[in-house]
Amino acid sequence: AKIDVEFPNANNNYLVQLYNARKKIIRESFIIPDTAVTNMSQVLEYQFLSPGTYGVRVIEDVNGNLKWDSGKFLSKELPEKVFYYPEDITIRSNWDVVLDWEVDK
Repeated sequence: AKIDVEFPNANNNYLVQLYNARKKIIRESFIIPDTAVTNMSQVLEYQFLSPGTYGVRVIEDVNGNLKWDSGKFLSKELPEKVFYYPEDITIRSNWDVVLDWEVDK
């Protein structure tokens, strides 16, 4: 599967997670912004996936700690934003899947 992801903010780090139908994370990619670019996009390629149904989510990793943070009520920190690809991704044997995804703000 090949996913071309356009991120909403070129100043933030992002964690892209590919997960299976049971919501188990199969692959993760950490995306670091390029300060010379205003619109950040990245092509991610996932090879050797077993046939099945998958999903993709993007976590806006504001603090760069490589995980989703739920926020802190007392210090008024909001949870990090999570964006889900709107459809299931079906992987079949000997088929290529190519997706374009512009992540909303």
